[in-house]
Amino acid sequence: MTHLAHLKTIFLDAGNTLITMDYERICMDLAQSGLTCTPEEFGRAEAAARPRVSHWLNDGGSTEVRDTFVFYLLTALQGLPEPVRNGHDLEAVVHKSLPLLQAHGRNHELWCRPIAGVPEGLTALRDMGLQCIVVSNSDGTARKSLEAVGIDHMVDDVVDSHLAGFEKPDPRLFTYALERTGAAAETTLHIGDLYHVDVAGARAAGVIGALVDPFDDWTGADCPRFHDIGDLAEKIHRDRATAK
Repeated sequence: MTHLAHLKTIFLDAGNTLITMDYERICMDLAQSGLTCTPEEFGRAEAAARPRVSHWLNDGGSTEVRDTFVFYLLTALQGLPEPVRNGHDLEAVVHKSLPLLQAHGRNHELWCRPIAGVPEGLTALRDMGLQCIVVSNSDGTARKSLEAVGIDHMVDDVVDSHLAGFEKPDPRLFTYALERTGAAAETTLHIGDLYHVDVAGARAAGVIGALVDPFDDWTGADCPRFHDIGDLAEKIHRDRATAK
């Protein structure tokens, strides 16, 4: 595994890395469309859908358009336990649910739940002297999403693709973030949830790419994988201890 003792800066994706969607709200909307599942079931299926969504985006899709969200939601529903999805026309469920989900408004109103352990992980990274920068594809509301869950003060800056004018995996977003924060590519690691967006984009800018992989869904990925931000912080701490 990549040795991480030399790192000085951590770039962090927002969605599915620091914050997650409101699974309870999604399940309520799905129930109105005829499909009943628990937030835990949807959350697990959503995580398992990420490799397929990543490949979809590798074919030229954008994370910020309707078609991608439709594919994302449909793929997640296909991963629900068989007794939950049995007998349902999942494509019809998706299209019935979309108006309800879109009624929540902008991204920060749907992506509004903190991932467990994130505050502690960010604290551990900063206690080691690491600069923590959010680099996220968003609609201009990435900072609001972090403010809503009370972790905006735990990062040093937020680079939002909509405001920057570039979207991952375009390496220009990472180059912009490096220049804006004074970070060096060779001492920076970016961690996110989609290989072809986060890892590929980071590498194209000379930054180490890594994945958040809470359930080991990315087996075979040629990059470092961590269960969560706390796991990343622990690995850096261990590498620094062995490097002394």
